[in-house]
Amino acid sequence: KIFINNCGMQEEKKQYSWEKKEIIDRNKYMCCGRNGETIIKSPGTISGQQFIIEDCLNCEIFLFDYSATITIDNCFNCSFFIGPVESSIFMRNCKDCICIAACQQWRAKECENIDIQLYVSTTPIIENSSNLRFSCFEFFYPDLPEQIQKANLDLRINHWRNIYDFTPHSRSKSGDLVVCSSPNFHLSENNEIFNKLKSRIETLLILKS
Repeated sequence: KIFINNCGMQEEKKQYSWEKKEIIDRNKYMCCGRNGETIIKSPGTISGQQFIIEDCLNCEIFLFDYSATITIDNCFNCSFFIGPVESSIFMRNCKDCICIAACQQWRAKECENIDIQLYVSTTPIIENSSNLRFSCFEFFYPDLPEQIQKANLDLRINHWRNIYDFTPHSRSKSGDLVVCSSPNFHLSENNEIFNKLKSRIETLLILKS
């Protein structure tokens, strides 16, 4: 930029490093209002940014990159693959979905009939949700190891089976909460549904390579 100095001379204004902020197009990191589509984010297209998924129906959404956080809201009958997430994945008001994911923290609120194959560094938390089925993350693609490092995840520690249900299940006559096992989730050993999804993902990866 050019300005006039006190001597009336034209002078180029200096630009300092903290002024050189990259303008981020948030639309590149959102998937909203889709219906019946397959959305693929290839390695290098998210690069540690926050990613938002909301209001999707009958979609396949595959994120083959690492990210900061992921929010998934109001999605129905969708399949998700979520590459390494440095912080949290938060699913809210989702139904009849399949999700393969690796993250630091995983949380679901007001979700129903969800199959989750999960790597998570901390205790998964569910709230006001039902019929959630958990199993252990099992997937690989060539960029995954590097993305896991960039997301600062340690695969030696996986708490996928240590689910905490924040929902009160029952109360005593006095109204106090009664601690009991949760009827809202169970650990699943049925991998058929995930094998179909993985086969679909592998086919798409081959087509894009």
